[in-house]
Amino acid sequence: GRARIAQVEVGDRVFLPRLGRDVEVLEAPDRGRVRVAAGPLKMQVALDELRAAAAAKAPPVEVRASAPAVARAIVRTSDNTLDLRGMRVDDALTLVEGFLDRMYGASEPCAFIVHGVGTGALRAAVRELLARSERYVLRHRDGTSDEGGPRITVVDLR
Repeated sequence: GRARIAQVEVGDRVFLPRLGRDVEVLEAPDRGRVRVAAGPLKMQVALDELRAAAAAKAPPVEVRASAPAVARAIVRTSDNTLDLRGMRVDDALTLVEGFLDRMYGASEPCAFIVHGVGTGALRAAVRELLARSERYVLRHRDGTSDEGGPRITVVDLR
């Protein structure tokens, strides 16, 4: 299997066998235990459970090819995010359509739409459009607390 790890530092990526994926170290180890995050999931684990991360073993290209698509963390960037806050609904929906087309054309797996909370009218209109956009959209959901919560809609693209 993978090499055991003698020590970790905050921010390190390490492999947690029981989840079958890499996790991020959140806090310095304390009495043989360490707090880690796997996406939105945070947990305490025994330090001796952790192993060297996959990326440390093989070139990133190989890791990506062999890793299941689900394990690939989607990072929100300015390229895959559309910010609609403060816009009128009809203007916003025109932008969403172009944005989805661009993301789909770029084979992006996921896109983020920031609509804020407000009255909820913008979010409702955006989600209604997403529900009708079956050509591009596989599914959509509220952002997790790490992603920005209900002020963000996360779109999984086809």
